[in-house]
Amino acid sequence: MSALASYTSPSYLLGTTIRIIRFPLIILAGLFGLIGIMFGLCFLIIHLLRLTSLGRSYLIPLYPLQLQDFNKVFYRTPFKFEYKRAKSYLPKRLYRFSKKDAGQKRDIDE
Repeated sequence: MSALASYTSPSYLLGTTIRIIRFPLIILAGLFGLIGIMFGLCFLIIHLLRLTSLGRSYLIPLYPLQLQDFNKVFYRTPFKFEYKRAKSYLPKRLYRFSKKDAGQKRDIDE
């Protein structure tokens, strides 16, 4: 299963990252079974929680949990409805443009 799943990665660099994570998890599963898999996944989650990028948590808005920005980060709405930036990224200006101008804005693709 693990070998077949390696063909599904969209890019070579992502495939390499998945291999680096996959092999220790396979070894832990072989040595300790389900406890090894759980230990490996807990270690991976703890690592992601401690990781920062540009002074911000890597898992924003999941950690620290900010529900008001959850939809802005994980779901992409049309550009004309996105007049406000996510607060979790600490922007200098919270508003991209006024609500009145939102209907006139176009995305690059349009």
